[in-house]
Amino acid sequence: ANNLIIAWDAQKFWIYKTLNFYNGNSISNLSNIPNSWYPYLGSLAWSFFWKVSLIDNEYTGRLFFALLYLSSLLMLVSNLKVSLIFKIILFIIFIIISYDYTYHSHWSMFAGNQEILIFSLICIAMHFFYKMTFKKENFSNVNILSILIISNLLIWIKHEGLILSSLLIITLLLFFKINRLKKVYIFLSFLGILFLRYFIFEYYSLNSSNIQHVGYNDLSLSSIIEKISFDRILIVTKIVFLNLFSNYLLLLGIILICLFFISKNGFSKINYIIFFGGSNLLCFSFLYLITDADITYMLETGIDRIIYQFSPFIFLLFIEYFNSVKKIKV
Repeated sequence: ANNLIIAWDAQKFWIYKTLNFYNGNSISNLSNIPNSWYPYLGSLAWSFFWKVSLIDNEYTGRLFFALLYLSSLLMLVSNLKVSLIFKIILFIIFIIISYDYTYHSHWSMFAGNQEILIFSLICIAMHFFYKMTFKKENFSNVNILSILIISNLLIWIKHEGLILSSLLIITLLLFFKINRLKKVYIFLSFLGILFLRYFIFEYYSLNSSNIQHVGYNDLSLSSIIEKISFDRILIVTKIVFLNLFSNYLLLLGIILICLFFISKNGFSKINYIIFFGGSNLLCFSFLYLITDADITYMLETGIDRIIYQFSPFIFLLFIEYFNSVKKIKV
């Protein structure tokens, strides 16, 4: 309520969808508003909580974003093997280091952009990943189902959600002890989720121009190969590297990886976390590499938000390290 500004992306992409649902229109009407090819789940949640709020102000719908953010961090903190008072302290520290201050210099990160929703869902996914690491876990099916549900939600919020959800499922299939038949079910379920997303957008003509994302006009194999050059790789590497060291969470992650390396724990305990974080970084770097738009402009205006969205894997690194040290001391 102290900073009611709606961010530029929210003004261009999300507020129209929010108003569509708030005014009682259905999914079919999204084809009549700008950028209909963008996902709409975040706007739907925004409009819903605005509608049911006792205070008839638009920003009350965005309070849900803050609630989800705080709840996701609480779920992660609950995995730490410390007393309640220390959990409260660490919860506050998690908020301080995960709050996106680059947003705050111009507007709040709750200004209607969808990155905070992705960040929060990845936090929750990391919580269920951690639960999956316990051999005696009695709720493995619940954890798997939860990760599938999160993967489904991600692809309805932003286009980046497709990459993030795919890597969540790949990590789940590669690094956790799940029988082959169940892996087949997981894979087929995820394919069903992707098909449903495609079907809904086709059925309601939400992507009649076949636009996949701004800045990508030609994705043919020959065009992709032509864009892969040493100069472009150097640009991507430089800007991504600089953004890695400007993110508080990523700096913490580098320290944690070093601590794992010099400790007796080794990397075997965190290989699934390293894979998830590293594969996201590589995939999104490649996507920037093959853009048809100005590559420098695209990176400077977007890579920090991309990194922020999958950065919760650092919290999982912290939990794994903290609890392993605590176990050794005990």
